Amino acid sequence: MSSSNPYPYLLHSVEAENVRDSYVPFDTVDFNLNFENRAIILGSIRLEGNVSVVQTPDVRLKGINERVSNDHRIGVHSYFHSFQSQMQNIGNVENIVEYPRMVATVDNGRLSDNDLCSAKYVCEGRSPDIKVQRSIVQDRVPVDKGGGPTGTSQFEHRGSGFQTNADKTLTTGGDIVVPDFSIKPKIALNNVVSPNALLNYATSGQIRISTTLERDIMALQNMELTDTYTYSMKNLRITFASVPAVTQQPVQMRSHLCLKSTINSNLSNTSSKVPAIVDSVFISFLKQDRENKKQFNNTSLEKIPSLDVVRFMFNDSTSKYISYEIKKVSEMVMEGIKAVNKANPSQSAVTLSKLDASKSFMIGLDMGAPINLANQKFNVQIESGATSTTQFLMFAYFSSLLSV
Repeated sequence: MSSSNPYPYLLHSVEAENVRDSYVPFDTVDFNLNFENRAIILGSIRLEGNVSVVQTPDVRLKGINERVSNDHRIGVHSYFHSFQSQMQNIGNVENIVEYPRMVATVDNGRLSDNDLCSAKYVCEGRSPDIKVQRSIVQDRVPVDKGGGPTGTSQFEHRGSGFQTNADKTLTTGGDIVVPDFSIKPKIALNNVVSPNALLNYATSGQIRISTTLERDIMALQNMELTDTYTYSMKNLRITFASVPAVTQQPVQMRSHLCLKSTINSNLSNTSSKVPAIVDSVFISFLKQDRENKKQFNNTSLEKIPSLDVVRFMFNDSTSKYISYEIKKVSEMVMEGIKAVNKANPSQSAVTLSKLDASKSFMIGLDMGAPINLANQKFNVQIESGATSTTQFLMFAYFSSLLSV
């Protein structure tokens, strides 16, 4: 331990550059990470704060009989539409949009409902059941802080003493406890694939992480057409760990790029150029007329009806033309699970039955070796029951490797 770096391990906490009393949908929040003469431990970055779901700014949810919640399988991740990462000495690292759906696709391919009971997911506001989630998103007033009695009825918040008046305002005199969270964003800076996860400040310079908050009708679900529920956040901060600067070794991270398109016929061909070196792609779908609708879950991974054939067409690393055709739905899904777990390794992938139990569906392709798609077109051809009146949105997430 050198005299210039007396602390071998530090945990940093960074407030937003644009500090506000509260943050609401569509706000952009920026964080500047500085760690002079030290090395950031990639994979240690967390975003923390408090989030409150309300009917109006002054009227909170009235109890566990409220139907509104977010996607229970992704929790607080549902409130962030996009993440952008930049390094002062390198430039743009990643710009991931449709972030909540990416988290939903990745973790439905990796985690079962029982996995979500782990503390590392509970602190992200996740749960294994939508009924539990309706309680998790609510503000609360503990009994010893002026709340009502403990219990499980609609006006009692599962032992936390949540109590409301008839007008849905909290009990007079109660100290409101707003749910807090600590999430690990699924960004390149947290997805290191190289043996080395230390990045010197001299190499990166200041790291800037920006996020745009999701619109409320995308983040929340199960609302009536006349409902006006929204959410607000406060005390947003990023935490990360660092150690004294080291001899810089190569660092390799995995990033994601989303391309969104529409399927409006029974034979659909999506052709696109991807400005990246890609080794896998995973795809999910949503019925178009359910997007931006407050009644539905906007991160639902829906199945296209009468899906018969999926073809992936591209040139491989030797410029040989590849047409990869899949006719069995089970094989399509297994390729999707395989692609998700290659891009986001876990101890075990979910099975087809568990994915079906979570009412989720995905397809994808593990390309084996990295392929440069910047100068060629990547084609996805789908034969299905989609029509001009039953259209689906297709979200393709391409996984690529970045070296620093």
